[in-house]
Amino acid sequence: MIKHLRKTNQVLSSTFKTWFLKESFFKTIASVLEDISINSHKYLDQNENMRSLSVLIESIQSFQVGNDLIRNNPIVLLLVDPIIKCLCSSIYIDTLKQIHIKSIDRNAFEDFILGTCPCYCAWNRGQAQIIIINALCLNNMLKFYQEIYDLFLPTIDDWEYALMESIFYMTALLRYVAFYSTTREYLKTNLKIIDSILIILNSNCLLDNILITTDYNSKTNLTDSAISFIFNLTHDFDMLTIIKENSFFSKDIFLKLKNSQGDRVKLHALMILSKILNEQDILNLDHIDELTSIFIDYLSRAMDDPCHTFQDVPIEHLLTSLKGMFFLDKNRQRVYNKF
Repeated sequence: MIKHLRKTNQVLSSTFKTWFLKESFFKTIASVLEDISINSHKYLDQNENMRSLSVLIESIQSFQVGNDLIRNNPIVLLLVDPIIKCLCSSIYIDTLKQIHIKSIDRNAFEDFILGTCPCYCAWNRGQAQIIIINALCLNNMLKFYQEIYDLFLPTIDDWEYALMESIFYMTALLRYVAFYSTTREYLKTNLKIIDSILIILNSNCLLDNILITTDYNSKTNLTDSAISFIFNLTHDFDMLTIIKENSFFSKDIFLKLKNSQGDRVKLHALMILSKILNEQDILNLDHIDELTSIFIDYLSRAMDDPCHTFQDVPIEHLLTSLKGMFFLDKNRQRVYNKF
């Protein structure tokens, strides 16, 4: 069954609903998740069971991609509350704090609590995501996330995979706190998180990686989530002002990141620059044609997508940045030609 679940995103939705989408089944999963949040000690050494549970949750998550009928189904939503309890439990923070900076691997329980649970939220585009993100804020998790940054950021250049990947997933949750206008307000009382994200983006080890690495890895993922967090905040004028006045802020960070080997990071760097640079500065950007091509490609793909998003960049975010790019005559003509 587990081998089949690894391929559930290749199974027809009707098949999923027939043999998988059963209320009793999801209630059983929810019960196990809730017990983990309360009695985590029972599961610390259950490696095979925890691996199987992770595969199961990841499969359910994969099957929801692009399918509102499944991800907003009341039966699937039964998992929301127990996932919240896992993410807001002391075991999440305690487990993360105990990861050694030089650890290469995580055990099965660490993978589940630090990877599978936050991943289920961060890549869920349905009703569940805003419910979970709002719950994180209401449960004061932003304060604990900052504790994690305070603990580990001084040694960021020495992080190995286990910690890098765990901090990436935590930062991925924060990028959605910044995404929603309702939860974005909580960041105004937790402004030190912005310091931490800018420190991440200015880290030499992450910059060196993003400028030469074409494949996504834990370092690339962390950079991607961090720059997405900053970009999501720029939709709020007050937050944009706060960012620009932050002592860790420098436009040079984003001028470097626009040369990333990853298109998503390039795109977010360009969209941030379009909000902080004047017209002449944008005209003087090197590789502007290449950057504009990436932008137009994302816009085109997002317009064609049923959910109006491409690689987690929604069309409304692209359109808000289009204004900053549109005054360039050649860009204007290219957009007209494309659409």
